[in-house]
Amino acid sequence: MGIFSPKDKSYLRLYNEMGDFVVKSAKILSAVIQIDSTKNESGGKAIAVRDREKAYADYSHQMQVIEEQADIVKRDISIWANTTFVTPFDREDMYRVGTHVDDIIDGFYETVDLIYLYKIDDLPKKAAKQVGILEDMAIRLFAILSGLSDIKVHHEELDKILELVIDCEKHHRKLLSQLFEDKKIDAVSLIKTKGLTDSLQTIAQAFKATASLIQMIAIKG
Repeated sequence: MGIFSPKDKSYLRLYNEMGDFVVKSAKILSAVIQIDSTKNESGGKAIAVRDREKAYADYSHQMQVIEEQADIVKRDISIWANTTFVTPFDREDMYRVGTHVDDIIDGFYETVDLIYLYKIDDLPKKAAKQVGILEDMAIRLFAILSGLSDIKVHHEELDKILELVIDCEKHHRKLLSQLFEDKKIDAVSLIKTKGLTDSLQTIAQAFKATASLIQMIAIKG
């Protein structure tokens, strides 16, 4: 189906909301990995274990709320596409974009929850570069989703997201190499750290799938 201009523009608001959820999710993950380096006001030391665990729990709850809201918006996108006579692009593709973006948000939720459950002090710091790249991708995807009424103009941002995915893959491989070369790391810490970086890589692959899908839609249009 070609790209049209439907009278009902509700889909723009829905995709904008999904993009906003992605950015909020990335910012929460970024905040989570900085918890251990947070200084208290009195002694300048890292925050107490009890306060740290509470912070982890709070962020995990925030991600759960976002994930649940995203599921509702994904459903609304499907309803809009199936009840609107003229859609900006193929109905099935509209649903697939919503589903792919929801996969990104699910990945952030699962990763934040994983960090909370693992409870290991230096675990988040080791993946800081990957998280920074994911946050960059989130901001770029938000811009794309906010402008889906003219999907063809986003080719540069889509290409950049795919480039960032490659960067994330490089950091993933580097971290894995460092892990298996570390003679001092115990088996449990190795498994937990690998689990985290693999979870981050899953998010990157979800970004890749989303960007590739939008590129395909633009070509079809």
